[in-house]
Amino acid sequence: MAITSERAKSLIEKVMKNYPELAANGFGTYDDQQRHWVRPEGNPVKFASDRARMTSPQCVEAFRKSCDWLQKIEKIKNPNTKVGSSYTLKHKVEAYFKAEGTYVPNGMFIAAAVANGFSIKRPLNSPNVFINASAKSIRNLETNDIPASNRNVRIDHNDPQIIASLHAIEKTIDAIEKKNKSNLKVDRFVKANLTKLKKGFEELKKQTIKRATVHTLIFAPLAWFAYRFADEVVGHLAHAALEALQKLAGF
Repeated sequence: MAITSERAKSLIEKVMKNYPELAANGFGTYDDQQRHWVRPEGNPVKFASDRARMTSPQCVEAFRKSCDWLQKIEKIKNPNTKVGSSYTLKHKVEAYFKAEGTYVPNGMFIAAAVANGFSIKRPLNSPNVFINASAKSIRNLETNDIPASNRNVRIDHNDPQIIASLHAIEKTIDAIEKKNKSNLKVDRFVKANLTKLKKGFEELKKQTIKRATVHTLIFAPLAWFAYRFADEVVGHLAHAALEALQKLAGF
């Protein structure tokens, strides 16, 4: 059962109180200068910014989607390392809601797991956790989703909405590349998501495309950019591109 945004925000605040080292992207924060995860005291300014984002509209929505997915997953006795960490599972939530272009920060998935009564186990100094999720229930949920995700979608390049979507993605890519040129160091996550988006952009120019490809190479990176740069031009353009894509039939 879906929860309201107000209820979600209240639950997030409760989790934050009980887990003071948890931020939007997981435990601790990623230090761009050192290029690895650090404890909150390792970069207090970045950690405070990441933690404040946990109650932003984008993170609240990611929390709600994670709760929705987790409510379909059975619990087992102990945290299950075989199904992957929270970072692996949050990608499964994104895949489940691929039609909506949902980006789920790792920390918001962790918060949702805690709020839904899952046990968590955190490896030493890791931003991720393992939860007591049933592998069988995860497989069952994914199996039910396979036919739609593997389906090919035919693309009509005369469709005004396709033209608008391609234009919106191209503007986003241009803005990201312009931003990268002005930075001495480019975040590896920016590089990785830009590479995916550019590949997805080329795939969208073809006659057909798989729905799974649309999610992995277009929706997912756009959602990441919309979240990561929410208050900047790049974020606004990525959000507009997502909105254009969501109007397309079959995606």
